[in-house]
This record gives sequence, C-alpha cells and structure tokens, in this order.
Amino acid sequence: IPTVATAPKLSLPAKAEELPNTQQIKQTFMPLYTIQILGVHKPSSLQRIDKSLSKLSPSPMFIRKKDSEGNPWYVLYYGPFFTKEDARKALSKLPEELKHYNPWLRQVQAEEIIQS
Repeated sequence: IPTVATAPKLSLPAKAEELPNTQQIKQTFMPLYTIQILGVHKPSSLQRIDKSLSKLSPSPMFIRKKDSEGNPWYVLYYGPFFTKEDARKALSKLPEELKHYNPWLRQVQAEEIIQS
C-alpha cells in the first residue's frame, strides 16, 4: 500500500501483507469492488476528510497515484469488497460528509489492489 510523504496520517496498513485476506485477494480471479471516494491533485488535500475517514469500519483504504493529461491525481479508495452487494451496503453507510464527494463503486481486479 503506498503512502505519500505529504499525505495526512490515515489509518492505512503499512504493507500489503497486513491487509486482511491478502492471500485470498491474490488467489482470486474474480472481480472485486471498491468505493472510489475522491481524487485530488495534492495529497495534502486529503486532510480535509481525515476525521470522516476515522468513522469508517476497519476495511482498508488505499491511495493510488494516477496521471491524467500530465497532471497527478491521488485517488482514495475504500475496500475491497468481495461482492457488489457488500460494496453497495458500505457505500450507503458512508458518513454524509463523504457522500458529498459523490463516491461510486468501481470494479477492480485483485492485482490492482495488491500493487497499490
């Protein structure tokens, strides 16, 4: 799981090995689901939601850096979830202040999460 030096302190596992069910994730070929909460250009912008993130259950969160048209984006995901229904339930239970960012479900492959 990457951590960004200038990012706020989030409750993120330090290593992929610390994720619950890491072996199960690695061995599955089934799609998984995550909730994409938001994307920001500066990782320090995540500080504005730090208190809201602490309200979430202990499911892991991860940040992926992506480039779009030469601009960096830091995208915050919540999950993974093994079924779309579980992801939908988690999405519906997000704190209102996180729903403000219009999070949505994303289908991902296991290796995308492990490589994060």
